[in-house]
Amino acid sequence: MSSDSLASQAIDLLLKANRMFKDQAEERQLIYQKLIQTTTSANENNKRLERVQKELKATSNSDYIKKQKLDYLNSQILELEQREQYRDELLTEIKRQEANKKSRDELIGILEEYIDIEEAKIYALVRDYSEAQEAVQEMESQGKTFELLSKNDPRMKAIEAIQSHPEGISIVQLSFMLGTTQYRANKIINELLELGLIERHNMLLKFVDSNHNFADLSLLNLTV
Repeated sequence: MSSDSLASQAIDLLLKANRMFKDQAEERQLIYQKLIQTTTSANENNKRLERVQKELKATSNSDYIKKQKLDYLNSQILELEQREQYRDELLTEIKRQEANKKSRDELIGILEEYIDIEEAKIYALVRDYSEAQEAVQEMESQGKTFELLSKNDPRMKAIEAIQSHPEGISIVQLSFMLGTTQYRANKIINELLELGLIERHNMLLKFVDSNHNFADLSLLNLTV
């Protein structure tokens, strides 16, 4: 799988996580509204209970009336306990939603860090590719320059002449093939001998390794 594909998948995951976060935020808002409604209702019940208790204390009615009021009070207490239990359940759900939000935030942070790393890798690959292209272009340019110089350099011509005579060639023959004097030919021969490209055998010059078609151009230090 390529770096672009991995980065695309990571972005899709990030978008899905954001949509989940939005949905959970709306759900949490509804829970908060229910909690507010429950708390308001509980406060009203508390006020109602206080009112009933005051009425019980202030009245001297029959035991039957008192029992009715006590039954009503007990039912209100039971209802209040149920509402408080429901409110506790809502609080627990809110805590769970907040825990999920924290997990999503951590996941988003990990995805963002992963995307940054992948983007850095892509930029590094692009940079390395550009540098490699520049190096190849430079090598091609140098190769063309060496090729041009090798065709005109008398040392390269001398090497080619010696290579064409694997049995050996004399200085006189070499100077004739190069179209130059023996003095100039001797200077070229001495330089090639020092570089180790040729050797002398009984007044004959031979290439060190006749299996090669071209000498090592870097040893010749060709210049324009």
